[in-house]
Amino acid sequence: MKLSVVVPAFNCEPYIRRAVESLLETHFQELEILIVDDGSTDQTLDLAKCLHREHPETIRLLTHPGGQNCGVSATRNLGLECSTGELLAFLDADDYVYPDRFESAISILQANADVDGVHQLSEIVFANEEASRQWWKGQSLFGFEQPESPDEILYSLLGGRCWSTSAIVFRRSLLQRTGVFDSRFRICEDCHLWFRMAAVGNIVSGDLSRPVSAYWRHTDSAFQPSPRNRIQMINAMTAFYSWAQANTLSNGRMDRIRRCITDYIFRGVEQARLTGDRHLAWTLASHSMVRCPQILLTRRLYGNLARMALGR
Repeated sequence: MKLSVVVPAFNCEPYIRRAVESLLETHFQELEILIVDDGSTDQTLDLAKCLHREHPETIRLLTHPGGQNCGVSATRNLGLECSTGELLAFLDADDYVYPDRFESAISILQANADVDGVHQLSEIVFANEEASRQWWKGQSLFGFEQPESPDEILYSLLGGRCWSTSAIVFRRSLLQRTGVFDSRFRICEDCHLWFRMAAVGNIVSGDLSRPVSAYWRHTDSAFQPSPRNRIQMINAMTAFYSWAQANTLSNGRMDRIRRCITDYIFRGVEQARLTGDRHLAWTLASHSMVRCPQILLTRRLYGNLARMALGR
């Protein structure tokens, strides 16, 4: 089974070689690596050209028309469109994989034709102490540390959990049911796709005893941890809800999806309120009333609004 790995690359000169060489060191026989430059202004593109010259049989190099910067969603989509593998995976250019990255996932997919995708764990690795201080304390792994039922994984994702982009392998055929990344999103674009995959595909856990990739965190990482990211996640969740409605999921599933989203919203509002960030609490509440009007029908909303009005 041929595996295509899409590597979106934007101004990642210090890391691009490490990322690509980590893929080569998996020694996966039928491997295609697609480096997709997103209009980099440093030496990323030159390094990518060098890697392509060194491994022309494995590495392909793509750019947007005119060398434009189009964002990570459009960049991954270009890689997906040009890839040829039956199996697909991603690696952000500042991350890297471990030598056994694909062993568990590929063996599961080869042995189970009904499995659409396999998720595993990433290790959070910090470039320096400053990057570590920016992150949530006590978090060393990224993903589901215990196996999750395929029937329940969507609702866990809608609870705010996730795997990293470098820790899932899936069949190309799944994209025929989900579509690709939504280019409207530059944050939480991956979660928006995972929601769709979990809604219509059979996504299972691989070997969770050890991480398969490193989620490299540095002070310039595109994603920075912040409670305000809940706004972007709410956008991704409510866009998924509209997608699910259009794809006629059962009423029972739609009811549970709606409950998961409203619970995620209220947990964010209540956490912000209880930690004294009243501005964020009001922002989340007002934003959610526009994006998710069904919360207007809940007592929980009005209880929170009343407490916030009283400064509690």
